Amino acid sequence: MGKRPEKKDDLQDLLSQMPIAQAILTNNVNAMADIIQANLPNKGAIVFVDSIEKSVGEKFTGGSSTPIYRVFARVTRPSEQPKRRQFVVKLVLMPKTDSYTLVRRESYAVERRFYETTAKRVR
Repeated sequence: MGKRPEKKDDLQDLLSQMPIAQAILTNNVNAMADIIQANLPNKGAIVFVDSIEKSVGEKFTGGSSTPIYRVFARVTRPSEQPKRRQFVVKLVLMPKTDSYTLVRRESYAVERRFYETTAKRVR
């Protein structure tokens, strides 16, 4: 992970490599629907994203809140009624590389490992 971009142009360059982050930060419901649809196991499903809403995440000790984005969607599979789904996105931009930031990065890494392993089984 590198430094947080300082200029708006740098941020745009970075986001161009991160389609989910770009869709979330620009509130692009069509792009988000395309991303979700492309990653569903049932390729016949159609996704409509109704809205992307930003809320405030839990505060990290000594830091500021990390925003949580909720993506409200409808997923339709062939010959089925649409099902409402909610996806959660947490976007973390780290400002610099000091010891405090490294501790926060490890905290987010632990959280990510949880979602990659345990959360799949809980679902």
